[in-house]
Amino acid sequence: MTKRKQKPFNPRNLLYVFVIVLLLGSLLSAIDIGGDKPETIGLSTFVERVKAGEIKEIEVENEVVRIVTSDDTKLVTRKEGSESLSELFANYDVPTETVQAINIQIKDTTTKEVMARIIPTLVMALVLGLLAWFMIKQISGTQNKAMSFGQSSTKDPAATKDHKTTFADVAGAYEAKEELVEVVSFLKEPKKYDAVGAKIPKGVLLMGKP
Repeated sequence: MTKRKQKPFNPRNLLYVFVIVLLLGSLLSAIDIGGDKPETIGLSTFVERVKAGEIKEIEVENEVVRIVTSDDTKLVTRKEGSESLSELFANYDVPTETVQAINIQIKDTTTKEVMARIIPTLVMALVLGLLAWFMIKQISGTQNKAMSFGQSSTKDPAATKDHKTTFADVAGAYEAKEELVEVVSFLKEPKKYDAVGAKIPKGVLLMGKP
């Protein structure tokens, strides 16, 4: 049974994962944005409805005031960040009995909540950074391959200038070797070949690898 070879890691896979995560995040954000948003009302309208006894729940987070009416309608308004809710009601002469009948929650933005908001941003920044690093690395590798393309792998002539070619260098090319032997023999004993009418060749053309 042959084992399947593991494919090398492809940075494009990370790009595909990032795109999918981004699309899912955008989809979830669109769903959240497309949901029912609480109606925004003015501060004076909010106080008037409190006086009328139409408010049953109030949640305060910094300057944002989230409201739930008696018929479960969700509203939102904004106050001065430095002004507390009790000061606001006192300035508008809201009866204490009316305020006490309302379920009021003061929501502090703690360090844990701040970190919960910051961490997703940091994770996204880290993913973007890794993606950029992989893309730069891939582009750099492609450029290096393009620059090295076509480079010759021949030996340096200076390194081989002292090498002398011998008959061993043409081992396997028997016909070429025999022709060279005949030429050398002719040069050593020209009279032997003149007697039979042979003439010295003008040159020898060798083709192919030695």
